[in-house]
Amino acid sequence: MNYDEHDGHPDWLHINAIDYNPVLDQIVLSIPYFNEFWIINHNTTTEEAAGSKGDLLYRWGNPQAYDRGASGDKKLYFQHDVRWINPNALEGEEDFGKISLFNNRLPGGMSSANVVQTMIDGQYQLQNSRFLPEDFERTIIYPEAEERAFSNALSSAQFLPNGNVLLLAGRWGFAYEITPQYEIVWIYI
Repeated sequence: MNYDEHDGHPDWLHINAIDYNPVLDQIVLSIPYFNEFWIINHNTTTEEAAGSKGDLLYRWGNPQAYDRGASGDKKLYFQHDVRWINPNALEGEEDFGKISLFNNRLPGGMSSANVVQTMIDGQYQLQNSRFLPEDFERTIIYPEAEERAFSNALSSAQFLPNGNVLLLAGRWGFAYEITPQYEIVWIYI
């Protein structure tokens, strides 16, 4: 929790998204200045939180933030709209434990929507003291050179029941829906 790469910025622990999973009774939080999202227990009491029961259950996106990696290991870049794809999915169902997000400030001036499969065999797993998986399950990037598809903040990605993804590059008000085959269904500016 002492990670600070922003020279003492007063809002270093800023949270820009929160979502609840009733099946797991857990909350996911997006911490953009850490370039991570965290998962915590929803049912932990104040007294329990004072001990080890208040620990983070899972954190992902920047292992350097907890001294388990280098800058090249970072996957998230000031992410927004972190949410459970299907918070009601049960263990064994396709979307169980999956998190979606909008990854704002990718190197090279890009932004993307991503999916992270947080649970492996029904639990959060570590390898070499790092939370798995090592990479995204899915990445969606606008298929053409379009500057408005990049946004440094204020953005979202919603995975729709028909398999399409609705993305909003919030800084520019550039919204689009894309199919799994990367075909643009519609654009709104």
